Amino acid sequence: MYCAILLPRISSNPTHIVTRSLNVVGLASLICQLEFFGYLLWHRYAVNRLHKECRRRVLLLVDSQLSHIRPSISAVPGNAPAPSQS
Repeated sequence: MYCAILLPRISSNPTHIVTRSLNVVGLASLICQLEFFGYLLWHRYAVNRLHKECRRRVLLLVDSQLSHIRPSISAVPGNAPAPSQS
């Protein structure tokens, strides 16, 4: 590819069509790569947002479940909290 692009005598041959075709394919590949990178960033942002939302909901659910359990644990004899010394 290096010789086909930089040597002037090569460009007058029929390989000029091949060189032009390879340039077009390379440019199309670069455009597709940029498109997929933008798609990746957009989906990464969406997944991170959903992860934060799910984490928040799970923590709220666990906290609500623990708030129902905590009073019953302290009501059991022998599980009373130790008196604080001031």
